[in-house]
Amino acid sequence: MLLKKWMLFAALCLSALSGLAQNIDMGTPPIHNFSSQLYKAHSQNWSAVQDRRGVMYFGNTNGIVEYDGVRWRLIQTPSKTVSRALAISPSGTIYYGSVGDFGYLKANENGKVQMASLRDKIPEKERQFNDVWQVFCVGDSVYFLTREKIFRYFKGQISVLAGRFATSQSLLFREHLFYIDADHGLSVIQGDEIRVLSAFNWLINGSRITMAAYGEHEILVSRGTGDMFILQLKDAWNDSNQHYEDRALERQQTARQFISPVAEFAQLAQASGYRMYTIQSNDQHPLFALTTLKAGLVFFNDKGEVQRVINKSTGLADNTVTNLFQDRLNHLWITTNAGLSYVEHGSAASYYGNAYGIDGNVLTTIRHKGELYVGSFQQMLVQEAFQFSFNTPHQKFVPVTYGLGNFWEFVEFDDELLASGALGLFRVRDHSATLIANSPINGYCLSRIDKWPDHLLMGVTGGLALFKKTANSWEFIGKIEGIRDNIRRISQDASGHLWLSTEVNGLYYAPIGDQASLKIPLTHIGKSEGLPALENIQAYSFEQQVFVTTPHGLYSLDRSRLQQSGEFHFRPDPAMDKFFNQPPRLINGIARDFGKGYFVSTESEVMWLVPDQQGRMQLNNGSFDGVTPPDMPINRVSANEYWIPGEILARITPLAPIHNDTGFKVLIRQITTKNKRSLLEGAFSTIASDSNAASMFIDHQSMQAIPELAFEENGLAFEFAAPYFANPNALAYRYKLIGFDQEWSDWSAVSNKEYSYIPHGSYQFQVQAKNGLGQISSTATYHFKILRPWYLSWWAILLWLVLGISAVMLTIQLHTKKLVREKQTLEDLVNLRTQELREASLTDPLTGLRNRRFMKEVLNNDISAFIKYKNYILDAKNKRSNVSDKEVFGIFLLDMDHFKHVNDQYGHEGGDRVLREFSSILKSCVRQDDVVVRLGGEEFLVVLKKTMPEFLHVFAQRLLKKVAETEFHLDHGIVLHKTCSIGYVAYPFDQDNPDLLSFDQTIALADLAMYHAKNEGRNRAIYLSRGAQWTGGDDYLEQILTSLEFGLSNSYLCAA
Repeated sequence: MLLKKWMLFAALCLSALSGLAQNIDMGTPPIHNFSSQLYKAHSQNWSAVQDRRGVMYFGNTNGIVEYDGVRWRLIQTPSKTVSRALAISPSGTIYYGSVGDFGYLKANENGKVQMASLRDKIPEKERQFNDVWQVFCVGDSVYFLTREKIFRYFKGQISVLAGRFATSQSLLFREHLFYIDADHGLSVIQGDEIRVLSAFNWLINGSRITMAAYGEHEILVSRGTGDMFILQLKDAWNDSNQHYEDRALERQQTARQFISPVAEFAQLAQASGYRMYTIQSNDQHPLFALTTLKAGLVFFNDKGEVQRVINKSTGLADNTVTNLFQDRLNHLWITTNAGLSYVEHGSAASYYGNAYGIDGNVLTTIRHKGELYVGSFQQMLVQEAFQFSFNTPHQKFVPVTYGLGNFWEFVEFDDELLASGALGLFRVRDHSATLIANSPINGYCLSRIDKWPDHLLMGVTGGLALFKKTANSWEFIGKIEGIRDNIRRISQDASGHLWLSTEVNGLYYAPIGDQASLKIPLTHIGKSEGLPALENIQAYSFEQQVFVTTPHGLYSLDRSRLQQSGEFHFRPDPAMDKFFNQPPRLINGIARDFGKGYFVSTESEVMWLVPDQQGRMQLNNGSFDGVTPPDMPINRVSANEYWIPGEILARITPLAPIHNDTGFKVLIRQITTKNKRSLLEGAFSTIASDSNAASMFIDHQSMQAIPELAFEENGLAFEFAAPYFANPNALAYRYKLIGFDQEWSDWSAVSNKEYSYIPHGSYQFQVQAKNGLGQISSTATYHFKILRPWYLSWWAILLWLVLGISAVMLTIQLHTKKLVREKQTLEDLVNLRTQELREASLTDPLTGLRNRRFMKEVLNNDISAFIKYKNYILDAKNKRSNVSDKEVFGIFLLDMDHFKHVNDQYGHEGGDRVLREFSSILKSCVRQDDVVVRLGGEEFLVVLKKTMPEFLHVFAQRLLKKVAETEFHLDHGIVLHKTCSIGYVAYPFDQDNPDLLSFDQTIALADLAMYHAKNEGRNRAIYLSRGAQWTGGDDYLEQILTSLEFGLSNSYLCAA
């Protein structure tokens, strides 16, 4: 049954309003929806109010929902029932009404917002009532309206008024509360008095009544039966006591019927209208809004002409709208049965999508003969005259006949409309498109030619097409010669010459003459002329300047260089360089505004640049805040009408006043210590200044409530939010902890900050917010103090001092002992290190054998001691004949045979390996006390200490055999066999005269013997001893030591 009534009602709307037409550009403002899943409460909402800080509160079926722009929180009523009504007093206290209860919001000692019920103040016999449907704050009085009675809260006391609210909409009008009494009709409340305006009883017909302020003494009303009236209250006004009073008035004195399109809608909608509001508009013109239970929101002016309809098809959360609240930005919070919606009613932008008949990306727009045409990827559309009806509440775009395919650009030629499309050039008349014969396909852009007034150019795939206007149509002349690139844009400069933008090959400059021709001069403009790229660039000409949009910023023609040298050169635009080229940004398009400014579309935003009084460009982004930047050029229709193509078509009215939030605030919302203790849970508060002395929320900390935190709580986490709801994605924050941070943080969307360790001291945490308009909020500050840790208190410091002195004395004693031990350890270490260094200085690094320095510093001592011993024995022998000692030192000088061949053939690394192996052989053949010395290269010295003379020959032969039998292994499996030559003598050389030859002279004799062994064929050992003619004199020693031949030939020496 209900479905049949609904269908009948819809049919009546369509038929009755079919003739209701208004040529109004409609559109949907930006809408942000919030579902119950997001705010974690019931989907059904009833009312909304904003506190002085900007925080929003919503009456919800589960209680009251709080929203600060970042975080949601549910505040449950004491009885956990629905809260339908909210109101804020002039002093800032928020009052609520729920089922069987009402009261106000207050913050506890930690700032957590809670409900404070006033039920205990109600006289006990009056406590039985159901829903509080509306709450009004009138001066210091607060009225709670129920069906059973009306309550007044004044000076902390509750009084009960004998009135029964009829659940129609009430209205606070000129500081008088008007409501519909269930028994008496239109009534007005003042103080504890209810005055019935009986002259208006005719208004009551049993249906719901909505009311809105209309004029000075006029109220616009709508009844559930669909009729609308303007109540005229002037004759009921008592100017002396400033009251409305009951007077005997004629019917015609009390009202006039509001005959209008919206009244016709209300008549058809009947019970659909729920509430009516007077809306503050940016242009100061009267505007009204009717919320409905079936059709969303209907906006109309004071003549009843529908201005805009917002419902589910255009993005509203639901078509059942229960309430409307206008915030400080003049935007609207909408409470619905399916969540919450925020409508940027005051925005300069409005949008046209599927609900308006536009399907697919829009490429271009134009207003021709008062009608708006749209070119999209799918088709050409035209906006029909607005014909409001219940089921078609939006101004539709309808297809142009034969306008299929994508359309890239429109141009007006005299009274004709032409369009470039995928199929070629079209002429549009009477909402029908005609393809021009022989037109090339894939037409991208169009341009009239000032110098060729009866011709038209169209950029196409692979060239530039020329058309000529004929008497009845257009004729395709041909393609301009010399152009093979895809032409995406055609611009004319102040001289009438052409700038052609290609798809991937830069620009062409064409200085055309006065006669149309397919042959025109062309100059290619590319990277050599200063352009940063050849792809995705387009030229735009405005008055005397040529701009080029590029992937790397905005470039412009250097006209001074052109005038001086005749050269084309483009550079980053000097006037706007700081906005686009530092760092470089992708620029999609540029359009001239209604003055001397520009609209520039980047990859992330549309920027409006206007010159100041000194001609410097400044950013003024208010009209484009939150607008998605287009890939295609912005289309200008008039000074206050710009169309932005894209996935959803947007209309911008840049001259529309933008309501800046002069009270733009950021709030510190929550503070928690590292021990999880809450210092703040939502709000700072104070006592309201009115007679009720209830709680009110403020945006700052009381200086009498600066917390002093124990050192154990010296880590704090801050959460903050800016209750600014327009284009919320553009909000950014920065913070600084004075006393800890040196600078402000960078701007970021992050709305919290945690400090894990804060030293003791006094601090101020500060935070600021910035919105999409570039407006910076006031600074929110929180003062706090971190106390000293217990170990830095005065008594602890005194204790530390005593302990410290004792510790110092004990430390000195212990340290002294430690120093003594360390001194001894150091001395031992120095001795050890000295010994190690001395040992290293006496050792050959390659073989690990002793070196020449060892001979001089160590071995010589042993030699001297041995000679002294020999002299002692010799002296004793001379005195006692039985004394005898035959022990000698054996001195062997060795040299490896043909060692140079090893180095030459296997390199020094191979030679080193042979030397190390040879050294190992020598060490294996001697005793522990014997000495093996590497003299240098492949020459070695072996000193056998205290051995018998006859053993010297055995040892020499043993060495020769050991060396000859040894395999010397090199890399890559190479095996060598080597021999050596040995010269050796006994020391002392002359047993009868030990001091005759020194140790070094004896080594020289061994060296002569070694060379004699080499001369005799190598791989042998030669022993030198005294010859028959040796007399022990020194007259021939010098010659013997230098010439072995001399010694042998004169029998001074004997070789064996």
